[in-house]
Amino acid sequence: MKVLNAVRGLTLNGQDGTLQLVQRYDESEMQNGVRVQLGAWRIAKGTGAYADVKGGGRYVAVKTSNGRTFVRQEGWVTGLS
Repeated sequence: MKVLNAVRGLTLNGQDGTLQLVQRYDESEMQNGVRVQLGAWRIAKGTGAYADVKGGGRYVAVKTSNGRTFVRQEGWVTGLS
């Protein structure tokens, strides 16, 4: 089994501002080309209406051999009015 440690940034743009997320995860290659990612996410920065937003949580993704990806992120966010 191969394991990859990774950090990825993700930017979410909206009318009221931008959120920058950071995901840290381990990716394992399972049988039949299936990949599983387990890790954590946090809000690195916000602008506009999201400037005071803080948060973080858990992250899991399953990438199937046929190219489909299933993702679940859960956690907490504060600072929204």
